[in-house]
Amino acid sequence: MIGVVFGVGVARAQGGMWTPMEAMDIARDAHAAILLPNNGSNIVLVIGGRKAAAGTTTTWGDLYRLADGVWMPTGSMRYSRSFFPAVRLLDGQVLAPGGFSSSFGTIRWCELYNPVTGSFSRTGSMNVARELHTGTLLPDGKVLVTGGFSNNRILNSAELYDPHSGKFSYTGALKQSRFGHTATLLMSGPHAGKVLIAGGRTTNDVSLQSTEIYDPEAGTFTAGPDMKVDRYRHTATPLNDGRILFAGGYSSAQGHTVSSAEIYDPVANSFTLLTNTSMTHPRMDHTATLLKDGRVLVCGGWNSLESRTVASADLFDPATGHFIPAAPMLLSRHEHTATLLPDGRVLVVGGLRVEPGVMQTLNGVEIYTPG
Repeated sequence: MIGVVFGVGVARAQGGMWTPMEAMDIARDAHAAILLPNNGSNIVLVIGGRKAAAGTTTTWGDLYRLADGVWMPTGSMRYSRSFFPAVRLLDGQVLAPGGFSSSFGTIRWCELYNPVTGSFSRTGSMNVARELHTGTLLPDGKVLVTGGFSNNRILNSAELYDPHSGKFSYTGALKQSRFGHTATLLMSGPHAGKVLIAGGRTTNDVSLQSTEIYDPEAGTFTAGPDMKVDRYRHTATPLNDGRILFAGGYSSAQGHTVSSAEIYDPVANSFTLLTNTSMTHPRMDHTATLLKDGRVLVCGGWNSLESRTVASADLFDPATGHFIPAAPMLLSRHEHTATLLPDGRVLVVGGLRVEPGVMQTLNGVEIYTPG
């Protein structure tokens, strides 16, 4: 049915198009990808991840060169890892903190990638091993790491990474232990410069509506407004006007993934549920990318109602407050990455494809061109 809907020329013209690109040498999901500083070559770094579902994690790093669509190997991390954030520091280096390693379990070890030398080096370790945590670059150049899962414990601790000393130190604790949440730097409103922590999962597999706001100056978390829907492994995408789009995720209250979305207004410090629009499919572990024209591309994800991954994509237009269907990806996937490129396209890499009779970790790469 999806192919019939999106196969028509008008829908593809309105919803953009997907183009297959050269595949990676290895398949991976639950990895990290980040655009490196502009050095004239426009390169995306892809690191870590799992080479098979619930399988071996990798140390491998690859560079995707946009000029000719070629993959190039780069330095390998000392420790393999998955389910970790990658944070580009102000000096252009990339911090890879913690994650899950098939060799060691949840790890606290951290590494830095230097794009000039193309190599990784060890840096200070976190005080606590964690996976499915967040990493947020603060205005002063430090990195805030919050929550996560650690060897059967759900964490409420938070740490700050200081790139000058290369060390982590504890900061104030979250009011609620959580993992699979989001952490977004606020750019406007009375809380500008602070970080909004939202949703996630806590004990007894309960997904959360609650939010918290971290104040870097005070080093403390305070309660924020509740979301309208409890969400776990959802997305939070800052819009050009300072608002934040929260989309999808898993709701324990509803017992399945959701197709709903809501908007956080930093001026009013409140959430509004989008009641007259929703995504094509309910989804979690998807991606949501702010395009250069201000719209948001949401693609892929896991649909628990159908027990499969989806290839569908949606475009959210902040001007209308509505989703419209976009052209679907060539392959369904979740736990993939999506990186906005300087020319306005979006690079989607890897992920895990689960369909009836199929469980496939992908090395496939697609590029979305907006319509």
